[in-house]
Amino acid sequence: MRDLRREFTRQTNESILTWLLRIWDAAANDTILDGSEARQLGSLSRDVVIDQGIRRTQPTLSLWRHPTTKRCSARRVQYELESKAAKWYATIDIANAFFSIPLAAECRAQFAFTWKGVQYTWNRLPQGWKHSPTICHGLIQAALEKGEAPEHLQYIDDIIVWGNTAGEVFEKGEKIIQILLKAGFAIKRSKVKGPAQEIQFLGVKWQDGRRQIPTEVINKITAMSPPTSKKETQAFLGAISFWRMHIPEYRQIVSPLYLVSRKKNDFHWGPEQQ
Repeated sequence: MRDLRREFTRQTNESILTWLLRIWDAAANDTILDGSEARQLGSLSRDVVIDQGIRRTQPTLSLWRHPTTKRCSARRVQYELESKAAKWYATIDIANAFFSIPLAAECRAQFAFTWKGVQYTWNRLPQGWKHSPTICHGLIQAALEKGEAPEHLQYIDDIIVWGNTAGEVFEKGEKIIQILLKAGFAIKRSKVKGPAQEIQFLGVKWQDGRRQIPTEVINKITAMSPPTSKKETQAFLGAISFWRMHIPEYRQIVSPLYLVSRKKNDFHWGPEQQ
């Protein structure tokens, strides 16, 4: 565990030029969105019923069908961003992105549910549905491509731009914001960060083209007391697993911890685990 804590303070220098974030291929027959309606991307504020948190009742006549889609990877976005020799950054987080996407009327019955004996259905893309992130990502990507957005990286509704000067980054960010607003998405001022030389994106701190574990995360993990049970060991492993890509030889380091957390083994915390 001491070795693991030490690794949290080291900087990694990975440069993996892999970028395969072409998610939007939901043009097949099973897509839940009507293409013409979806691309209009009506904003959430145009639907009073949605704003009030009320769902209109709809008959539940359709059978459920699962669209065949892919899921994008935040790790690929981080690898690509690391390959950019950037000095300045800015991030944009779209407000209520899912609720900015209307569902075609013929598809709404697929999202029916019952609450207090009354049947309701969603009129906008619901949160919590496993395909919503992929569909949302694809529509935002399509809007940015149509608007000829400057170079950027996108993960669902989170977008980052970079450059060598603050002015360059500001212009890129402003261009993307205007494209998104024109497409019907809402942008809150509080959700736009930068231009800055140090910024957080997808939970990771970025500076000078390198990713770093945020200081508050390091402090929280290093302040943890040694586990006294299998349950506490599993909780510790869960807390650090998100950062495994930042820890060289992670699997080798945590192997002794997994050993004592297995169901068939007795819990014994010794020097090897510490």
